[in-house]
Amino acid sequence: MAAAALVPALALAGCGTATIDNGKAEQLVRQAIARGNGSVKVKSVSCPSGVTDKAGATFDCKVSLMQVSNGSVHNGFVTLHMVNGKGQVAINPSDFHVQ
Repeated sequence: MAAAALVPALALAGCGTATIDNGKAEQLVRQAIARGNGSVKVKSVSCPSGVTDKAGATFDCKVSLMQVSNGSVHNGFVTLHMVNGKGQVAINPSDFHVQ
């Protein structure tokens, strides 16, 4: 169930820190799903706090999505890719792992 199109990198690190802002990461996941085909809506997104920003690394956020057509709920995760060690991350459609 791919729920989003390619999302451009977006700065997520807090000022002067070397960690990813989990609130901004959750917002990015919500935006990625909203850019999808409209077949699912976000019930919840939860990204871990304290993720160290390192180029080439990844981290996962838990998601719960509702199928618009029948109301069924699907749980899984989304993998975010840290692009450059400067707080930029990217999500691709293949990064959604939801059943």
